Amino acid sequence: MGLLDIFKRKPAKQGYADSSSIPPNERQYYQPDEYYTFSSYPGTIMERPVITFEERKRTCAPSRRGLYVAEILLLSYCSKGEYPNPKKGYPSLWWFEYGIRDVGGALRSLEQRGFITLDGNTGKYGLTDLGKAELSDNEYVPYMHKTKRKTIEGDKFGKEYNVWSINRLLADNPDKSWNDIIEQEENAIKKQLSSTKEGATVDANLSGEELERAGRVDEAIALYEKCVSER
Repeated sequence: MGLLDIFKRKPAKQGYADSSSIPPNERQYYQPDEYYTFSSYPGTIMERPVITFEERKRTCAPSRRGLYVAEILLLSYCSKGEYPNPKKGYPSLWWFEYGIRDVGGALRSLEQRGFITLDGNTGKYGLTDLGKAELSDNEYVPYMHKTKRKTIEGDKFGKEYNVWSINRLLADNPDKSWNDIIEQEENAIKKQLSSTKEGATVDANLSGEELERAGRVDEAIALYEKCVSER
């Protein structure tokens, strides 16, 4: 295996994500179409393809009420009274991390299924009782979205730890709570970091991902390349 083989990923599609379902009056809440490419950080060591929501539905387990990870995270945002049409627009995470191009359409789908309702006075969504129960049962989703310990999907440095890996573990262990699974995974990561030389590389990789999330991309790339050079 070559030195950079651990970073090789499936080539991304060409072009931009389809935005035809977004109404003209909502386009102001998104970046220009050419922003929504099928890979993030193209041309760098961190480039990785976007996995669309429809693709996720084929590989991830839905909740007992039939919602998928991205939809549950949308409930979390709706619980804060910010959606639809947030002042600063929809953040890029909905596309690059969760594969949703038309956020407004996804919200309307949740409304039609009874998870959120539009407040006539504020024009913002709130959770129905069904939505509150769904979010309460699946709090691992917003937790994993925020935690600084999460790793890149398909991470080659050590144990993968992100919302997708937790989703798989929950599907494989239906009798376990998400709290127990997360505690188990975090304990395994701590043990790995403290007991092996490889742990130092894993820790550096996690730090790189923190830099990446903070928008300090050049520093993150430098750290990743250092990890590669030291194998």
